[in-house]
Amino acid sequence: METKKKAWGFMGPFSVACVWFGTHVGPGFAGGAQLVSYFTKWGWIGVFLGPLVVALLSTYLIYYTMEFCRLYKTDNYHEFYKKVYGKYTIFFGTVKSILLVLGCFVVAAMIYATGGALLQSLLGFPAYVGGLLTMAVIVLLTIFGEALVRKSSTVLTVVMIAMILYIAIRAIGPSWGGMREYVGSRTMNASYPTAWWNMILYLPVFCSFMDAGIATSQSTVKSSRDSILIAIMGSILIGGSIMLLNIMFSARMPEIQSEALPTLFALQHVMGNNIGITILYTVLAFLALISTGVGFLYGAVARYEIVLGKVWKQSSATLRRAVILIAIMIGSVVFGQFGVLTIIQYGYVYMGNINLPVLMLPLMILLPILVGRAKKKQTPAVVETDK
Repeated sequence: METKKKAWGFMGPFSVACVWFGTHVGPGFAGGAQLVSYFTKWGWIGVFLGPLVVALLSTYLIYYTMEFCRLYKTDNYHEFYKKVYGKYTIFFGTVKSILLVLGCFVVAAMIYATGGALLQSLLGFPAYVGGLLTMAVIVLLTIFGEALVRKSSTVLTVVMIAMILYIAIRAIGPSWGGMREYVGSRTMNASYPTAWWNMILYLPVFCSFMDAGIATSQSTVKSSRDSILIAIMGSILIGGSIMLLNIMFSARMPEIQSEALPTLFALQHVMGNNIGITILYTVLAFLALISTGVGFLYGAVARYEIVLGKVWKQSSATLRRAVILIAIMIGSVVFGQFGVLTIIQYGYVYMGNINLPVLMLPLMILLPILVGRAKKKQTPAVVETDK
């Protein structure tokens, strides 16, 4: 009985870690472009050291975020920022809101561009046709099938982890020599400070799960042990996947830098014309894209429908949702024309340059102080002591 209780206690944090991984397996990760742009293209330190450092920082940040939510009974990011920043909430909350709006269009454009590239590689569609089909499927599922996608997201996450492991096992051998040459030669494509800064800019992407984690914290985080397990397991899943894929990418440097779908490019070089693997990867990557896209779009519509309702009081909820969906669709098509690599270089990186120093760095300083203060005082804010 005790063993069953421990196993059940482990499954809660593990399910949250899977949600974190599923949130992370978005368009840039599934296609591989984010990993090449943030890590391997900068030099040898991007293959293993960069992901390791970002994973450690993520473990630290997510642990204290989960602990703060547990101790202060916080289950939404508005309340979270209010309790952390106090009288400075207006400034930090405004920055957060601006980044969320920008993120809507950047992520939507990335989904459009990656979906277009995937369908073009698999079916030969023009990229813009594939992008439009991808967005149409996501919009329809957001309206009619969000519950189905949400229920299947954990299964899809496990399948994606298995697929990454399979790709790694098949590709590590053929890629090992190229990776050793890239790392062993100490190849650097920028100065060390520039390379490290650009790799650490991946932290906001790595921790994009934070808002969802805050929302689920009250039902899953019952002790410090749960916070530690979520932080460690999520970081291992994501950080380990990045390192495994980076082995494959580094072996194909520098030509892989210009590819919109580096994972597919590397697979085709490693496994040749293995149609089965190519189709399997493309289908799974597309499903991961759809799953992430539906969750993203559903959250954006729910968030801004309320905001729009305060301004447009005479409108119905259905009309407001339709307007938001149309606006995001138009934005995805317009900005998606720039392509995957440009969206990452300018959209993700510029947002990271704001997010990291303005929002995440203060959190990394303040959260340990506030968590330590709550534990030391054992105030009524502490819901349940660690067992």
